[in-house]
Amino acid sequence: MAHDIPQGQWYDPSIYANEALIELEKNLGMARTVHRGYDKVAKQRGSTIEVRRPGVFASGNMPIASGSDINPDYDQIELDSWKGVVFSLTDKEIGESGEVIIRDHISPAAYELARTMDASLAALYKDVPYRVTGQSTTSAYKDFTGVRRQFTDREVPDTDRWMMIGGEREEEYLNDPTFHRADSGGQENINVQVRGDLGQKFGIQAFVNQNAPVHTEGTASASDTAGAVSGAHLVGATALLVTDFTNGETILTGDMFTIAGHTRQYSAGADLTIAANGGTITISDPRGIESALAGTEVVTIIASTTNTVQNLAYNRNAFVLAMAPLSTMGDGLGTQMATIADPVTNLALRSRVWYEAKEAALYVGLDVLYGVKTLNPDLATRVQGPV
Repeated sequence: MAHDIPQGQWYDPSIYANEALIELEKNLGMARTVHRGYDKVAKQRGSTIEVRRPGVFASGNMPIASGSDINPDYDQIELDSWKGVVFSLTDKEIGESGEVIIRDHISPAAYELARTMDASLAALYKDVPYRVTGQSTTSAYKDFTGVRRQFTDREVPDTDRWMMIGGEREEEYLNDPTFHRADSGGQENINVQVRGDLGQKFGIQAFVNQNAPVHTEGTASASDTAGAVSGAHLVGATALLVTDFTNGETILTGDMFTIAGHTRQYSAGADLTIAANGGTITISDPRGIESALAGTEVVTIIASTTNTVQNLAYNRNAFVLAMAPLSTMGDGLGTQMATIADPVTNLALRSRVWYEAKEAALYVGLDVLYGVKTLNPDLATRVQGPV
């Protein structure tokens, strides 16, 4: 597609914003597959917006006397990430065609913004307290069946299921005959051979993400995995007082653990260094513990191979990306500004253009304002594999 930008329009920031928003959407990774929230009013970093959760209903015997009230739950999402890219165009570059400018500057800048947003979402793995251990080549397909088993047991909706994987998991799947033998998978498996596109397997859509993070576990995961609850705790408590651990051991943010008698598993929401044989584990899930504790219940740290890649399987409603447009209040005060928002994709991007006379260069800035949050950790599972 040709980008014919007349010379006189190089100071029009809406051109850059439009092109960048198109490129941003094309390069989204995990952000393509999660719930999205949006506020059409311009915000600044630190602002909070409300994002509506998908409705939940219960069926009953007919005829039903009255319909369910539509009182949707809302989550407060802090727009705490303000990310941007700034680049300059010399007189020579301005003289190039619009296609060159888009290819060499706008596209890479938008890609970097998409990568940053994606990394923020991938880091939410720390809120997920469930795991499947990645299998070797001949059994790699069991990652998917293991995820399906967990999702079935937790009543995760069977639509919009995704799996974000890193390079190691991709290699295992590509080497597994289940994924590439044409006689067992038809056109889907032919696509794996031709394009490396894993497609959908066992009802889960896999996609490769270079931002799949590595988790470093606390030292308690290797040497002292069992402790005990200390004292009574009310249902919903998010601070868990524990004892019977070893002094100096650590439990790090994202480490998983169980409490005896609870069906729900938990993830640590903050780092803890054990002192006086105990301490307080912060629970990342705002729902807190599922039932009250009398004290002395066993707390078990879920140990795995140290420094593991956190591939992530999830339903789209497990996480949310929320965005809002940035202000253009400074437009015309030495800088031309424009914000472009797409109400369909709930994406927004701002561009700024200004000229530095002493450098004979036109500066272009692209920035986004967003926040990410885990809506329901029960709708996701880590698929752990070695680095």
